[in-house]
Amino acid sequence: MAKPLEYHASHLHQALAESIEHAVEFPPGMIVTLVHAEITGDSKYAKGVISVLPETLEDEAIRLLKKSAVDIKEQLNKRLRLRQLPNLSWAIDRTEVEAAKIEKVMNELREKGEL
Repeated sequence: MAKPLEYHASHLHQALAESIEHAVEFPPGMIVTLVHAEITGDSKYAKGVISVLPETLEDEAIRLLKKSAVDIKEQLNKRLRLRQLPNLSWAIDRTEVEAAKIEKVMNELREKGEL
């Protein structure tokens, strides 16, 4: 019986996070977190969704991930049992950044007594 897609996505998330940690050296001051991982049903394509702080370094983080694609796939190959490793793509999750902006506005409104 085939395992559900959620099972594969969960294992991909863990394996991809470990692979990034071993394969990519981010510069000091850049914090990159794998927030979510998705994989297609045929396992041909996968997407890693990352959060980057500070947000001004998002493009640099994506560039480093793409530059390290071969090393990341090599690490993934050690951790996953797939017939074929998926082609990886990357996306940015700005949830934390947007939440911080909203929190800042709310704090300013509280200080002014408008909230």
